[in-house]
Amino acid sequence: RHNMGAPCRMPTVGEFQELNAQCDSEWTDEDGVAGRRFTSRINGNSIFFPASGLRYGTGLHGRGTYGSYWSASLYSQTLGYHLHFRSTGVDPAYNYSRFYGFSVRAVQ
Repeated sequence: RHNMGAPCRMPTVGEFQELNAQCDSEWTDEDGVAGRRFTSRINGNSIFFPASGLRYGTGLHGRGTYGSYWSASLYSQTLGYHLHFRSTGVDPAYNYSRFYGFSVRAVQ
């Protein structure tokens, strides 16, 4: 657990859904890192999410194949919402066990 400090915070599941709904996204490679770039249809701004995979126990799984980024929103006491993507698509409101080590992308 890490305190990001104001004004940084974790995005909500609604913000991930909005990102997916208002942006075009493409699977791409940036400086040798596979991931997904989201580009706004409103103002043209973009953000890149590396396909960082996940941590389970002591292992790193799926790096370069998919990305999973935690939101601040809980699905239940044991499950949390996250943004999940692969080369084939995006799920902005996927829920999974909070036990897994997903990436965090702070917003302001």
